[in-house]
Amino acid sequence: MVRCFEQGLLVRNTADILALSPPLIIEKTQIDRLVEILGSVLKQLD
Repeated sequence: MVRCFEQGLLVRNTADILALSPPLIIEKTQIDRLVEILGSVLKQLD
């Protein structure tokens, strides 16, 4: 959660659920960036 926040992505977790809270209006480039950050952070955890 902290690593995502440091890169500008807000996430929260509850048990085994990772919740994303994107804005209601979002562009494809923003979604791509969100997925890029999340993927990068998850790879760092391996």
